[in-house]
Amino acid sequence: MAIAEFSRDTVLYIYENPPSWPSPKDVEKYVEELYESAKAVFKNVAILRFTLRTPLTIHTKWPYLPLEIGLAIHPLLNVPYIPGSSLKGLLSHHIDKACGLDAVELFGDAEHKGMLVVFDAYPVKWEKVMEPDIITPHYREVEGEISEVEASPTPLVYPTVPPGVEFAFIIAADADVGCIAELQQRIADALARGVGARTSLGYGRFKFKF
Repeated sequence: MAIAEFSRDTVLYIYENPPSWPSPKDVEKYVEELYESAKAVFKNVAILRFTLRTPLTIHTKWPYLPLEIGLAIHPLLNVPYIPGSSLKGLLSHHIDKACGLDAVELFGDAEHKGMLVVFDAYPVKWEKVMEPDIITPHYREVEGEISEVEASPTPLVYPTVPPGVEFAFIIAADADVGCIAELQQRIADALARGVGARTSLGYGRFKFKF
């Protein structure tokens, strides 16, 4: 079976036969337990919630879901998620200053530790946590060139997280943060721009739930 056919059949099977575990309540409980544990370590901890406005596709070459176009799936919870590293990269790219601190002071870089710790984001409310999407490449490269003669459109079916799914993630800081409202607004603005792949086409955009 060709990989395109395998991917299509696998994605459709997952959509039509979603795993019975975990439920949204199970993931919510996990996030709450993380929150309580984080409070024992950090001075300031907050849970931020946001809802997908457009489909999300992230980590399309995720090794634990061997599809032609994959999706980040949490290895323990068995649900799509957004790795904290992806969130932190998005926020540090779009937030140049907040709370009187610049991006490096907030998020760090290769040489400096930032003030904020960004946890993974998990879906906590959904009807369907995954649904199929489709992309149709019309050309393939032939020896580094696009050949009109060799064009052979092949629809590719791949998994996405659908609009309406609510995510939650934790941010924490060792220091006192006295401007949480400003920080939340800057995070909301960043997430509205999109996270993951295909953001230039409108994918991965969120609305923030204050």
